[in-house]
Amino acid sequence: MNLEYLRLKEELVFNWFETLFIGSIEKVVGKKIDKVRLDYYKQEFIKRFFVHFLSVKKLYSGVEITYNKKRNQLLLLSAVLTLIRSCLENLSTFNYIYTDTQDFEELEYRFWSWWREGLINRQRYYTEDEESKKKQAIEKEQIEDIYNKMVKTKCFNQLSKKQKEKYKKYGKWHDLSYKGLLSKTGFSDVFANNIYNYLSSYSHPTSTRLLQTSQLDYATAANMQKIMINALFIASALYLHKYKRLFKEIESILSDKDKVFIDSWCELGEKILNPINTI
Repeated sequence: MNLEYLRLKEELVFNWFETLFIGSIEKVVGKKIDKVRLDYYKQEFIKRFFVHFLSVKKLYSGVEITYNKKRNQLLLLSAVLTLIRSCLENLSTFNYIYTDTQDFEELEYRFWSWWREGLINRQRYYTEDEESKKKQAIEKEQIEDIYNKMVKTKCFNQLSKKQKEKYKKYGKWHDLSYKGLLSKTGFSDVFANNIYNYLSSYSHPTSTRLLQTSQLDYATAANMQKIMINALFIASALYLHKYKRLFKEIESILSDKDKVFIDSWCELGEKILNPINTI
């Protein structure tokens, strides 16, 4: 672990990761893919993560507002933490589908079950548009087709009766929480649990969120934001590490410093137990 890389100013770390994400995405654009939808979404996952990453980069410095005739710096803490939570959920799902298993049949089962769950959710959208109704009808058939294929897999047949019922009706394809999924990505179990709980408290209009935000002064809020941004940097490193396992050609764009930079942030995620005491 290179502590110098972990102690760089946030702007420099943001810029370094941005360069690595762009290079990795560009390297595989146009690559011939065999399993069209399954392989296509490997790229779409990381693109969506990168968009949220850039949003955090844009927002983390905050805004200036005039209040009581004075210029005040305001941190957009809730917006930043909600985006970071989305990034962690993206990484967790990507990892669970694509890099958590070496069994290709299981990978296909996870991908198509994830896809089917999304189609089921889309059936709940109300629409008066005729084209949308036609699309929903087509997707309803796809839901059934995927189900008929998945019931023949060993993964499905390892489910309990109750799990099979939930799978068929709701599309629920695993029993892990996002905290459980996150601990599989490379974060320590304790860190994954603490960080996700904290981020979730800022993503919903709970009393916890209002209690925390009302008690924070600017300095405390800035320090808390820094800690959570470190979690985003760890997630970014883990994503790049896993992505280059799927696309070996990405290795060619990484310098020795890039590799040490990525590995240092990955190692930090494994070692941290208390997110409040990072770096």
